[in-house]
Amino acid sequence: MKTSPIGRPARALLILAALAAWSAWPPAALGGEALTLADCLKLAVERNTRMQAADLNVAVRDSEADSVRGRFLPLFKAEANLLGWDSDLSFAVAPPEVPGLPAGQIQTEPVKIRDQLTYGFTASAAQPLVGLYRIYSSYRAQTASRDSARLDRSALRRRLELDVVGAYLGLLSAERMADTASAGVRQAEAYEAQTRRYLENEMVEKNALLKIQVQKAELEKARADAEQTAALLRATLNTLVGRPVEAPLEPSEDGMTSIAPAEPAADASNALAARPDVAALRLQAQAAESARKAALGAMLPDLNAVAQYDYKGGFGPMQPEHAVYGGLVFSWPVWEWGATYYQLQAAERREQLARTAVKQVEEAARLEIEARRVELAKARKAQELTRLQVEYARENLRLEQNRYEARETTTVDLLQAQTTLLKVENDAILADMAARAAGFALEVALGRDLLAAAGEKENP
Repeated sequence: MKTSPIGRPARALLILAALAAWSAWPPAALGGEALTLADCLKLAVERNTRMQAADLNVAVRDSEADSVRGRFLPLFKAEANLLGWDSDLSFAVAPPEVPGLPAGQIQTEPVKIRDQLTYGFTASAAQPLVGLYRIYSSYRAQTASRDSARLDRSALRRRLELDVVGAYLGLLSAERMADTASAGVRQAEAYEAQTRRYLENEMVEKNALLKIQVQKAELEKARADAEQTAALLRATLNTLVGRPVEAPLEPSEDGMTSIAPAEPAADASNALAARPDVAALRLQAQAAESARKAALGAMLPDLNAVAQYDYKGGFGPMQPEHAVYGGLVFSWPVWEWGATYYQLQAAERREQLARTAVKQVEEAARLEIEARRVELAKARKAQELTRLQVEYARENLRLEQNRYEARETTTVDLLQAQTTLLKVENDAILADMAARAAGFALEVALGRDLLAAAGEKENP
C-alpha cells in the first residue's frame, strides 16, 4: 500500500511532540492567552517547580554553611539543677581532748556536708584550638557545595529554557502546518467544485472526482493531526510555565528577534568556563578536597581552651558556693581500630571520583558544543533548500492549474503538484523551526542564558 506524503510531516511533528512532552508539574495561576517566547521563558523561571526546588536546595546549602561557620566561635553553655535527696548528709566531729577536763565536757556540732535539697548553676565557655583546622576545612567544603548548588540552579534554568523553546517552537510549527493543511483543504474543495462541473458536462471521468475527494480527506486528516499535536504541545508548554494544562495559549512571534541566538564565535575555548554545569562540578571537586582535609583534621588531637563558673547551694561550709576556673583540655583517642583512618581514605577516594567527574563532563561539554555547531550548520542548509523547494513547487502548481483549466493535463498531475507543495511547505516550516531550535541549543551549550538577551538578569 502506498503511503500518503501527508503522513511524513505529521510523523515528524509527533516525534517533536514526544520530545517536548515530558514530566508534568502542578499548574500555577492562569495568565494571559497570547504569550511571546520571552513571556514563556520568564514564567517558567518564576513558576516552574523544578526552579522552586533548586531555590530551596540553595537555601538549604546556605543554612548548612552558616551552621559550620558558627563553630569557629567559643561554645557557651549554661546549666542549672535542683536536686532532692533521700536525706541530708552530715558527720559528727569528735570533741578534742583537753587536759584537765573530763571527757564529754566539750560538745561539738555535726558538720553539714549536704542538705536534703541542693541547687546549682554552671556557666562555661570552650574555644576549640587544634579543631579549628577541621572546622575551617568543613566550612570550605560547605561553601563550595553552596556555590555549586547555585550553579546547578543556573544549569537547570538553561535546560528549562531550552525545553520551553522546544515546546514553543513545536507549537508554532504545529499551528503553521494546520494552517497549511487548511489552505490545502480549501483549494481541494475548489478543485472538487470545478471537477463536478466538468463531470456534469462529461468533460472528465468520475474517477477524477474521486481522486480529488481522497486528496481532500488526506488533507483534512493532516489538519486534524496537526491540531492534535498543537493541543499536546500547548499542554506541555502550559505545564513548563506553571499554568493549568487546559489554559488557552496562543504563541506569538512578536519579540522573537529580541532573544534570537547570536552568531557563535569561531573560538569556543572559553565556553567551558561559561557553562554552569561544568563550574558546578569543579566546585564539587573543591568541596571534596576540603572534606578530605576535614577528615585529616579529625585524626588530630583535640585541644580546647575552657573557662567555667560554678555556683552550688545546699552543700554546707565545706563546699564553696562560688568557684571559677580556666585552662586547657587535651584529648586524643590513640586507638580506635582504624575508624577515623578509613574515613580519611574514603574522603580521598571521593575527591578522586569528583575530579574524574569533572574531566568527564568537560569532555562531554566539548563534544556537545561541536555537535550543536554541526546541527546548526545542517539545519541552516536544510532551511535554504526547503525555501527553494517551496518556490519551485508553488510555480509548478500554478502551471499545473493553468494546464488543468485548459484541459491540457490530468487530475493526477494537478493533485501531485498540490501534494508536493503541501509537503515542501511543511518541510519548510519544520526546517525553519529546527534551525531556530538548533541556534538556541548552541547558545545553551556555550553556557549562555537565553533570557539574558531579553534583559532578564539571573538571580545570584
